[in-house]
Amino acid sequence: MFKILISCIAFLFLQTLQKDMSHNLEEAKLLFKAGNELIQGRERALGSQEIKEEMDELRKRLDNVNAAANDRQKKLESTWSAVKHFDEGASSLVVVLHQKLNEVRMLMKPRVDQEERDFKVKVRK
Repeated sequence: MFKILISCIAFLFLQTLQKDMSHNLEEAKLLFKAGNELIQGRERALGSQEIKEEMDELRKRLDNVNAAANDRQKKLESTWSAVKHFDEGASSLVVVLHQKLNEVRMLMKPRVDQEERDFKVKVRK
């Protein structure tokens, strides 16, 4: 049960992380757009090529991080589905075991009572 709780927390954390990343990715796109607009028309200005290269590198890194996060999200969703299925199966088995245990107890009780009566009859004789 504890593992399921941890999996649930991890799943929720990753969903929050995905939302934050999407938001930050949108902000980064706006920054890239603004940077490109600033550089546009000043391609020959000192340092503009280096800035453009840095922006391109940053864009690639953000895309890689986003792709990795999406892959992890898919794996976690798949794992979460398996965990829920396992938990449901385990819960069903626990219910069945409790039912069987109660049946065994009920079957044992009359037998014990009968043995006690037989013992009392033997003692009286």
